[in-house]
Amino acid sequence: MLLGRESNRDSLGELLARLSNPGPDEKLEGLLPGWEQAALKENLEEIRKLALSSAKPDIKNAALAVLLRLGEKAPGTGIAPALWVKAMPAAGRGKIDPGWHPVVVEMTDAGKPKGTRLLALSAITLFPAHDSESFGMLSKIAEESKAKDLQLSFAALDAMKRIPASARPEGQSAGGLTRIRISATGDLRFDPAEFSVPAGSAVELTFYNPDNLFHNLVVVQPDALERVGLAADMMAGSPDGAKKDFIPDDPGILHATPQLTIGSARSHVLRFFAPEKPGNYPYICTYPGHWRAMKGVMKVTAD
Repeated sequence: MLLGRESNRDSLGELLARLSNPGPDEKLEGLLPGWEQAALKENLEEIRKLALSSAKPDIKNAALAVLLRLGEKAPGTGIAPALWVKAMPAAGRGKIDPGWHPVVVEMTDAGKPKGTRLLALSAITLFPAHDSESFGMLSKIAEESKAKDLQLSFAALDAMKRIPASARPEGQSAGGLTRIRISATGDLRFDPAEFSVPAGSAVELTFYNPDNLFHNLVVVQPDALERVGLAADMMAGSPDGAKKDFIPDDPGILHATPQLTIGSARSHVLRFFAPEKPGNYPYICTYPGHWRAMKGVMKVTAD
């Protein structure tokens, strides 16, 4: 698309006009943060108007990111601090006025709402001058949240990985967090059918079912695949089978999603720590009959 061709505006002016009155299917906001900085400065007030008044969250976020890149000072003007912090990743590491760092740190406090803390964890690593301090804080949050809130713990682990190894305290690693997305396929398979994780490491597994059939994903002990599968088959004739998502009561089951299909949630996130014992841990769909084809392996490695 050649912005400005059909008007007498320059390209950035045309983009800002379109963002001020976006069409229902237009997604132009991604062009804004990468625009040449001198041109953005010349249109500062128009960008600020977008940040203050746009009803489109993505457009507001892009405009806030630009204002941050242009040196907006904390606490910002007329906009909630959480919205500024949400926009920071789009502004970029090292591109934000250091006066915002205390604002972000405060939002990581245990007394803040979980959503606020998650936003702060996504932004805390954007201040290179505070890398060592941030690494220690993130490590503490990851450990303290491990027993009560894995989403928060894993968000901290993920943020730790974004701090360069050269900036971490000597002798400390970023820990391990593996994110994996597994989809059901139309021919009763999992894609991928295999993945590897280090023993004891954090795992965030998103199961997605685009199929119109019911499917779930159940991780089991190495010797439990057939036993759990057969027990799930037996639940087909039980009135409670569907209510229990065809997940049998079996000690060999480690983690399980509910059954997903059209008309319900299409994805479900499992967060867990991989077993300490290395080995091949199967995952199956326990909808009756499916497990014979829908199976995969989580390989837990010693390293």
